[in-house]
Amino acid sequence: MNKQISVFVAVLVCLFAPFILYLDTLNHPFIFDDLANIVYNLDIKDLSNLKNRLIYQSGYGMGQNDPSRPFTYFTYTLNYFFGQLNPFGYHLINVLIHMGNTVLIYFLTLNLFFLFYKARLFFIPLLVALVFACHPLQIEVVTYISGRADGLATFFYLLSIFFFLNAFFSQRKRIFYFLSLSSFIFSFWSKQIGVTLPLMILIFEFLLDSNGSSPVFLSNEKNCSNSFWQKIDKRKFIHLGFWLVLGLFLLFRYFYFGGLGDRITDPWERWTRLSYALTQPIVILNYFRLLLAPLGQSIDHFIEPAKSVLEFRTFISILVLGFSLGMIVYFFKKNWQYSKIIFFGMIWFFLTLSPTSSFFPINDAMTERRLYLPSFGFILCGVSFCLMIFKVPIKEDFKDKSFLKLSISLCLVIFIFAGLTLKRNRFYKNPIFLWQEAVQLYPKNARAQYNLGNHYLKVGELDQAFSCFENALQIDLKLAEPHNNLGLIYLQRREFKKAEESFQKALMIKPGLLVARQNLEKLKLSQRRKNKIK
Repeated sequence: MNKQISVFVAVLVCLFAPFILYLDTLNHPFIFDDLANIVYNLDIKDLSNLKNRLIYQSGYGMGQNDPSRPFTYFTYTLNYFFGQLNPFGYHLINVLIHMGNTVLIYFLTLNLFFLFYKARLFFIPLLVALVFACHPLQIEVVTYISGRADGLATFFYLLSIFFFLNAFFSQRKRIFYFLSLSSFIFSFWSKQIGVTLPLMILIFEFLLDSNGSSPVFLSNEKNCSNSFWQKIDKRKFIHLGFWLVLGLFLLFRYFYFGGLGDRITDPWERWTRLSYALTQPIVILNYFRLLLAPLGQSIDHFIEPAKSVLEFRTFISILVLGFSLGMIVYFFKKNWQYSKIIFFGMIWFFLTLSPTSSFFPINDAMTERRLYLPSFGFILCGVSFCLMIFKVPIKEDFKDKSFLKLSISLCLVIFIFAGLTLKRNRFYKNPIFLWQEAVQLYPKNARAQYNLGNHYLKVGELDQAFSCFENALQIDLKLAEPHNNLGLIYLQRREFKKAEESFQKALMIKPGLLVARQNLEKLKLSQRRKNKIK
């Protein structure tokens, strides 16, 4: 099979596999943050004055776009324009984005093996792409509509690198450079994780030059014996464009939005920079576990804030993380056959994870969708490590026993991941199943208890809903929303005095809770009318 046919077949498989895997999800309902981001979001329902709806300075909330992700919300606006609140179109776009990312990962892996080892591999890059496409952790980006921000940011991140490389292969260098820079802008307009790309490109060039054999088309010089920094100095204006765009973005975000990190807007989570930073080693260790064995997944992971470095779970996690970082240096120094690509995969994982796992607090300390972009580095590293362990030469020979064993093993992993993905996708048909799972995994998660209670309330299971709201309040007495919903249950039970007390408790905790005030006013108005009739 020649090169063109091999690539064509691989691309078809990269498109076909994720589409089949997520075909059954196209009619799944809106869940969790989809309600705030789409269903109740007034900003996406009107194309007029779009600029002011996508980017504005004030804080955002229910019924508004997130101004830090304008392109993501622009796609929601287009979805609403063409399909209103039919979830089919929203899910279809998410699946198409995932298909595009799978193809881009195939080409990036293909280029990495060629640039690092001058090896024209086609099957191994396909296996890397399929592990990425079928991994159950990707569900939260593909099936969960609000996970689109990670999918879009990843797509433009990979596309920017793809165009950056093509700028040196093609005669149209300026066009591809402009496309690369534009893709970079769209990446952080989709989600802020795109900000690591300028550094990733520098690391990429450093690796190509680390053994003194950087390709001519990357150094843009006939003589490739110059040092890395000399080459970067000659190409500084190419890199400067990315760093200039990044600097402008960070300045705009700092002065316009008032900070670089996310604003804490969720009443269910409270973090300081210190507690968030101390908790992240624990989170990263959990990410390792989920990537290796995707068991114990949840739509809402609940991690207790770490209080000290000396806390056992924090201390152990820091040791494991320190060992992992030490392995990065170790593999870089070793001149083993696959050490360079293993090093690149490790760097990719930690660097792309850094915007969400650092000292900038975010509402949720741990979410599975944040692994979407970093997972490529982890998978690339894992597959390359297996190549080294199986002692597979850098060539694809299906007659070679070591290559055949590895290929069969990876195909088995892909089929297992695909089966787990298909099974878990069924949970998203009924949100009650998702929140029951979250409560079972994290009984102290007040938000999971509250959301499970909400869904019970919608289907009329009042006793189960009542129990969930009470559990949420036992975990955190400072929450207002469960009190309001208890009031709704009391109303349905015609216990009007208790309903009024619940609404008042909600307003005492959170005076600005509009829905509780409206419910209280409706109750009082109803009672006055009854008194007049009497």
